[in-house]
Amino acid sequence: MLFSASTIIADDQPLRIGVYHNPPKILLNSDANSRQISGFFGELINEIARRENWRLEPVECEWRQCLTLLESGEIDLLPDVAISAERQEMMDFHQTPALHSWSQVFSRKDVNIDSLLDLDSKRLAVLNGSVQKRYLEQIEKEFNLSIAWIVIHSFQEGLELISKQEVDALATNNLFGSFHANEYKLQPTAIIFQPVQLFFAAPKNASSEQLTQIDFWLEQWLHQTDSPYQQILQNWQTSKTVMTIPVIVWIATGSLIILLGLLLIRLKHVKQEVYLTRDALRKQDDMFSDLLTTQQEEVHHLNYFDSLTGLANRRHFMEKIEKILADLHQKPSNGALMLLDIDGFRSLNDTLGHGLGDQLLTLVAERLKQLHLSSYSLARFGGDEFMLVLDQLSSNTNELLDEIEEAIECVNHSLSEPFRVNNQEISATVCFGIVTFSEKNNNPSELIQHAELALFDAKKAGRQQIRFFDKEMQAEAELRTEIELGLRQALKNDEFILFFQPQYRDQTLTGAEVLVRWKPTSGKIISPAAFIPIAEATGLILPMGHWILTEACHQLVRWSKSPKTDHLILAVNISVVQMRTKDFVSQVIDILKATQAPANRLEFELTESMLIEEVEDTILKINQLKKLGISFSIDDFGTGFSSLSMLTRFPLDTLKVDQAFVAEMHRDKRDLNVVKTIVELGRGLDLNVIAEGVETLEQKEMLQQLGCHHYQGYYFARPMPILEFNELHQLTDDKA
Repeated sequence: MLFSASTIIADDQPLRIGVYHNPPKILLNSDANSRQISGFFGELINEIARRENWRLEPVECEWRQCLTLLESGEIDLLPDVAISAERQEMMDFHQTPALHSWSQVFSRKDVNIDSLLDLDSKRLAVLNGSVQKRYLEQIEKEFNLSIAWIVIHSFQEGLELISKQEVDALATNNLFGSFHANEYKLQPTAIIFQPVQLFFAAPKNASSEQLTQIDFWLEQWLHQTDSPYQQILQNWQTSKTVMTIPVIVWIATGSLIILLGLLLIRLKHVKQEVYLTRDALRKQDDMFSDLLTTQQEEVHHLNYFDSLTGLANRRHFMEKIEKILADLHQKPSNGALMLLDIDGFRSLNDTLGHGLGDQLLTLVAERLKQLHLSSYSLARFGGDEFMLVLDQLSSNTNELLDEIEEAIECVNHSLSEPFRVNNQEISATVCFGIVTFSEKNNNPSELIQHAELALFDAKKAGRQQIRFFDKEMQAEAELRTEIELGLRQALKNDEFILFFQPQYRDQTLTGAEVLVRWKPTSGKIISPAAFIPIAEATGLILPMGHWILTEACHQLVRWSKSPKTDHLILAVNISVVQMRTKDFVSQVIDILKATQAPANRLEFELTESMLIEEVEDTILKINQLKKLGISFSIDDFGTGFSSLSMLTRFPLDTLKVDQAFVAEMHRDKRDLNVVKTIVELGRGLDLNVIAEGVETLEQKEMLQQLGCHHYQGYYFARPMPILEFNELHQLTDDKA
């Protein structure tokens, strides 16, 4: 289906999320105007909710209160829940774990706890009713220890007791302890136990839609290095922990459990054995501590550096630019952010494979590291984007522009030589999005957003383009955002309608072209020129295109029931985004089966750009669809860059002469010759030719003289709703 998971629309009821204070996993940020769910689980559910159009309502509660509210159905989702047999009887879970965690004892830095035996006589804070308390009580019993238990009702309470030196150590989860270690002067001990997988939980037998969609996005994001999931992990300093340490923890914990079992057997016979093995245990703890130190260093590297190229990552770069902006207040000067994007990388990646694409990214990074610039910082920003920051630039505008131009030339020169990838020579060029800054700027996120807007504008213009951010670009971006939000609402509220523009052979009706219009609930009809480009850029063209094709097929079914209309052809415009979708052919087949529409009355209109990129894949899909009976035409022919040799490779049926040539052919001899050439080309290739934009009798007669007898335009009729179309052609009596 063309609908993706992001197009599933929730009802108007808010999704109630239970929030208890357990940073960095889950917490509630509150200010005078709003309350925002934060932490790892908070940002994750916010990211999913934004794609699913869920409206979230945080419900603040303590842990045990949250569980009670979930069981009674007073909240809809509770994050940060470990599965147990008891909980599975009272609540539902999704399938893919959202996070891996484990329990660990953290001590004050002035307290020495090297092993389980060192807990003897220590004041240990544990959460009331927690798994940590039950486990450690069993350890106390088995090892005949005497632990001074301090029962707390929240981990935050435990931190306050640590700061007052009223307890020696705190048993908590590794994420909470690591998150607060510096602030409360905590140190992790080697006492690690009970690795768990964490999920979102819902009331038992409630609607499973939210859990299903959470699984959908987790499966999409878990193995994508630049996905929102991985970025959230890096932001909360959990990326490496989730991906690597749990494996070691599972192995180490399993080894520890086996060791403890052997010790318990010996304790039953000779209690003194505990003391004889103390030194051996401490040696093992030292070794395990060394392993943890190594892993912590790896975690730090992955938190701040890109694993593929070794460059600083987005997070590291943000800290760098924050420092640069802060330094400017002490020593004012100018700087520039330059966001680079490799031209055509997506197509290159699809052609060569992701492995070779990664090799190219690594080689590009190596060259960018060696730029001959006096002062710059470099980072990989995700995908095929690199960020370059130039600081200590001139305060004189002309000199500043000269320095930026020098940097651009330096980058282009460094990439000018082809790259050798798997015995292939590959050339790489880049587009630049640039924004300048000075001591007046203090918002790194805003600067990056402006650089991204400038890069987007550069990429629209073609390859090797350079764009600077300006206020007009910002206004255009805000308008695009407004239209995108409106389109999402329009899909939800069925605000799209179809217009039909008749097509004729001489004066005989042969069919129509389907044209979509947007009619907001409060406003006038909006032309597709205003929203189709944004729909294509955001992917919303996929659900929209699915709806258009389905409605067109329903109309063909209605026409097929009348002898007056069963011969009419209905032409539907197909976006390049739709055609690039891997399962586009199967989607069309599903729609034809569902509607029972006659495929031989359906025509797909393509643009010339589809004849240039991904040629073989496009030809394959066209041939598969033609076997069903669907015909194909090239829209606005003559305005693109397709060659005659390319045209002959495609199994087309019709050429549509662009209205720009038709409009001026009676005044401009060059336009007349273009139209004449297209008509003769169509005749030579045994293709139908239809002229668009025929607005006057003079244009119609000139086209007839050139041998073109198929028309579409205002001279005959404007696009109109189906009822007007039927009335104009007297088709209503036959239920057409």
